[in-house]
Amino acid sequence: MLTRLGWGGASVETVLRDGPVAPGGTLHGRVHIEGGEVDQRVDRLTVGLVVRLEDYSDVEFERIDVPGDPVVARGASAVRDFALRLPWDMPVTTHGDRRLKGMDVGVNTQLHIAGAVDPGDFDPFTVDPLPAQAAVLDALERLGFSFFTAAVKDGDPAAAYPGTGAGRGRSPVYQELRFYPPVGARGLDRLDATFVSAAGATDVLLRAETFDGVMSDASRTCTRFTADHAAGAPDWDARIGGWLAGLADRDG
Repeated sequence: MLTRLGWGGASVETVLRDGPVAPGGTLHGRVHIEGGEVDQRVDRLTVGLVVRLEDYSDVEFERIDVPGDPVVARGASAVRDFALRLPWDMPVTTHGDRRLKGMDVGVNTQLHIAGAVDPGDFDPFTVDPLPAQAAVLDALERLGFSFFTAAVKDGDPAAAYPGTGAGRGRSPVYQELRFYPPVGARGLDRLDATFVSAAGATDVLLRAETFDGVMSDASRTCTRFTADHAAGAPDWDARIGGWLAGLADRDG
């Protein structure tokens, strides 16, 4: 029984072989298996793509089986390679040389032996933004916005950004990036941004929030822009800046 549950049993260590990966890309890794004190039959070896939510719970995007020899001999070593395809709406964890505060994504490896499952470790990795996403983040910086945190939320972005007609991505969650506005900005206390990406294009959802008082609800205005991945980069400074200028003029 002790061997079946891990005492003196086989163990695994996962090594991720790639540098940063972008949404839609493939993450490669290798699982190193070390045999224990007895021969053991491996029912399954699986790796999962895990994202940590803002409430610190985990959501699994995908889990795949890693094939190989079903028997781990006593004291023997083995390796199994795997490849995980990231969804297009995978949350990003960096922008430029900065890690985005609040973002945790990783790989979870589980060894299934005789009905018992080793819960495995959380091996983090880096997700760089797509070129279209990076261009938007660059424009927000040039417009004077300061990133302060990011979160991954459970639900549908269309509900969080009403009136934008946003479609739902493949994943059950969406990422929200939060920015402080430039000093002196009128009619704006916070800006939130979400990317809903697919193979051909990225929808950029923006939500401007204004707080009228400490105890009051925020006033929210949302918009959507679309960036075609095959087309040249639009002038994001002009597109986003024009929308924000309209908000300032409206709020006078």
